[in-house]
Amino acid sequence: MKKLLVVVMLTSMVLFSVGCEKNNVDTEQNTTVEDSGNKDTSETIDSEKNNQKQEEEKSNISEEKQEMKTLKIYYVNENAEIVSEEMKTENIDDTTVWNQLIEKGILTEGCKLNSCKIDENNKTIDLNMNTEVGERIRSMGTTGKDEILTCIVNSYLDTYNCEKLKLTENGQALDTGDTELDGYMNHF
Repeated sequence: MKKLLVVVMLTSMVLFSVGCEKNNVDTEQNTTVEDSGNKDTSETIDSEKNNQKQEEEKSNISEEKQEMKTLKIYYVNENAEIVSEEMKTENIDDTTVWNQLIEKGILTEGCKLNSCKIDENNKTIDLNMNTEVGERIRSMGTTGKDEILTCIVNSYLDTYNCEKLKLTENGQALDTGDTELDGYMNHF
């Protein structure tokens, strides 16, 4: 009988010590503890990790959307009215606005942008254009000149959030045929 009692006590001690060790296992090891009616811990942890990955992916997508920049292009529509169109793009460089002005018919294919200097601190833009642009402007009547200048100036100022723009032709003040533009222009 004493032997039976010793065996029962030893078995109890072994079971007790195994039970204590189970409570000390680190939760990162994904051990499974079964409880009647509950899912095991590894499935719960895996589910949480999947949820975290989905949240991170959603966050990355929203960051990408935030990186999209707004391009605002002014042009003359079929009713001879100056209108604007906003477009979202990932990248805006010196020629992005210029190419859109060509696409909208404000400028021609021969119109080239020599340089574009943007001063974010002073909120100014200096555009140096080729002779073809000057010739296009000078070939227009007063309304046509005003439309071209308005579309160029407003498109650049709105896209780059600047306040003043200076237009030059091959580094010299732009001569429109009516006047010489030798300073900065504001939004029309």
